[in-house]
Amino acid sequence: MAEITLYRLHLQKPLFYAAGAPTELDSIRLFGDDELVVDDEAQGPKLATPLPEPLFAGGMVLMPFRTGEPNSYVLPAQDYVFCQWSQDDFLSVEEGLESFVRQVWWEQRACEGPWILRSIREEKGLVFQGLRAMKEQGS
Repeated sequence: MAEITLYRLHLQKPLFYAAGAPTELDSIRLFGDDELVVDDEAQGPKLATPLPEPLFAGGMVLMPFRTGEPNSYVLPAQDYVFCQWSQDDFLSVEEGLESFVRQVWWEQRACEGPWILRSIREEKGLVFQGLRAMKEQGS
């Protein structure tokens, strides 16, 4: 099992995803906090098993569109808590995602919005990214 290191990712331009787009190269799944995370105050958060249905799932599209288009999602340009792991780092993608959730909890990172699981095909194979929007100071 790999060690998860959290980073701050400043996404400078939005990324656009559509439910019907191909998912082989770049895809995301969004999960609601209440559906994905089961809290155990003594042991920290765990993922619900099996994973819940995502709020949205789709592949990246290169043609920008306006927020609110049906069956689409715009990953806004903003700051995110972020980590990345390869397919071989954990026994399953769920184990990697749970490690991300637990590290966010452990470091007490102020986040909001859905948990984002991004899958990207790179030269060395499939990699996964965990992202969650950082709360703005004062909110």
